Amino acid sequence: LIYVTNQEIKDKEAIQEKYYDNKNINLTIYDKKWFVVHINDSIGTINAFHIYIKSHLDGFKLPGSSFDLMNIENDPRLFVFLRQQIDNENENTDILHELIHSLILYSLENTDPDKNIVCSKDEILAFIHDKYKQNPNYYTSIVDDLLQSMIQKPREIQFHSKLHGYCLPYETRERIKLQNANDISLYNAFADSLHKRIQERIPETSKQIISESIINKVFHKIFYIQGLEFADFILNAANQEAFEKELSDIISEVIFKERINRRDAGIIQQDCQVIIRDIVYRGNTVEKLYISKLSKTYLMMFLLRFDPKISNFFSLLANKLKVYCHSR
Repeated sequence: LIYVTNQEIKDKEAIQEKYYDNKNINLTIYDKKWFVVHINDSIGTINAFHIYIKSHLDGFKLPGSSFDLMNIENDPRLFVFLRQQIDNENENTDILHELIHSLILYSLENTDPDKNIVCSKDEILAFIHDKYKQNPNYYTSIVDDLLQSMIQKPREIQFHSKLHGYCLPYETRERIKLQNANDISLYNAFADSLHKRIQERIPETSKQIISESIINKVFHKIFYIQGLEFADFILNAANQEAFEKELSDIISEVIFKERINRRDAGIIQQDCQVIIRDIVYRGNTVEKLYISKLSKTYLMMFLLRFDPKISNFFSLLANKLKVYCHSR
């Protein structure tokens, strides 16, 4: 019996011996540590590694192909990609400007000059209008300015003069791959941390039912139902009341859809609340970073549905706000 995993297994020799003693079966475990040590053993292992990379990780080249979002219309990868671009900017960035900048990049994801596939300016504008349902007068001039600046060094897009259209250059595609790979790495670290938290905090009777998947679904559901309020709570520690008020109902809904035995549902709901509150209020660095990025991803969804000018307006208003105190 051979067990292969991308996780590191502690005391795997002891596990193999115990399995043989109890089941009389030879178990061989190939874990993450084994692959790191043996990946360069021979031409065969090196080729196998490259084949795996090409067949399993090539999808990372697509913008926003890392996080999965629940119950979101259109293309959920778009919101992940928007968040990745906003992550790279400072807090004073003009949101509308960055939104259009990111949509331009996203519109070019399927371009390939080797196959004569490029996008014209009109096609880019049509794509943006399809995703961002606002008056084109708001952003047409921004698109014009960005198309000019993004082809300058260090370029983000390329204008192909022979094909008369725009495409993504190699360096931009590589940056997108790296962003997606970093997101996947963060998600795996979060899943490991969540698994450890469940093992430490949840009674043995519940461990067989509560999974990392259920907790993750609860987080997505909270973001989807509470919207900006929960995002504001995660990013700015505001609106705690809204989070606490609906937490129990949201967990109950997720558990119901998982078809968990009614006899166990009440206990499982309490245990889920323990885990969720632990992460939100006392989460470690990985957990906080993952939830923060998830929050920003949903925030991009809300901003794309509505007008980012609203967010800019209140940001500018807050920056100019003056508070006068008077004491008697």
